[in-house]
Amino acid sequence: MSGLGHAIVLGYGIMSVVWLATGLKHNAVYCLNIFTAAVLIMFTAAAVSSAVLCVMRRSELNSIIDRMTRCKSVPERQELIERLAYYMDGNVNYCRYVYASCCLDNGRYAECREIVSQMDISKLSCSEQEECFNFCLYSALLEEKYELAEEIYAKSKHYFDRATMRKGCGAILHTLGLLCLAEGRYDNAETLFKKAGKERKRSLKCECDLGLAQLSLKRGDWQSAREYCKSAAVNTETFSQADRLKKAMQAVERLYIESRQKENT
Repeated sequence: MSGLGHAIVLGYGIMSVVWLATGLKHNAVYCLNIFTAAVLIMFTAAAVSSAVLCVMRRSELNSIIDRMTRCKSVPERQELIERLAYYMDGNVNYCRYVYASCCLDNGRYAECREIVSQMDISKLSCSEQEECFNFCLYSALLEEKYELAEEIYAKSKHYFDRATMRKGCGAILHTLGLLCLAEGRYDNAETLFKKAGKERKRSLKCECDLGLAQLSLKRGDWQSAREYCKSAAVNTETFSQADRLKKAMQAVERLYIESRQKENT
């Protein structure tokens, strides 16, 4: 029953109690006024209570996710997943998916893959399945574990193929761009990064600019790499992105110094 439905039932009950308590002396208009006032009061009280509970629930969820980003022990990890599952109808599998995402954003790449390995992929939606394999491939590439990345891609290629056939697959395209970059297929990497960067998502735009900066460094073009770093800095959102941006800018500086030294010799 909706909040309004509860308010109507309670209003009718209050009206009946008042009417009986006054010895059935009042007419229908008086009773209708009592009923209307009671319904308004009950509905307002229900709406305010619902809003307060919603705010409290959101605050608790934000607190759990914030702790997930800083979690450093297995017991705490299990506790946070169980607490989140309480608010997600006991869906522990999905809560592990959320935790893996937090690990990825904060540079805990091995832990991210560990969590994904504990999940029952078959119980996730198609898009969540694709994102989980993307988590694994992306994290391996960022750690420069290229043999592991190739192994992950070979085992999950059909998930990536499926993902690229739907809209909103920018994160998948970006990861495939990183794979191409690692394999030395620079033109393919550039195409994928630029295509993924067209999606209007700040975090994804940052990732693509970082990828293009790395590509420019591989090509020895420090000017383009510098511009991509500047663009990435505007959209940086996570600890992992900030750390990789710092390293990319240091690499740009080294390449610039090398190029100047070559010019002076």
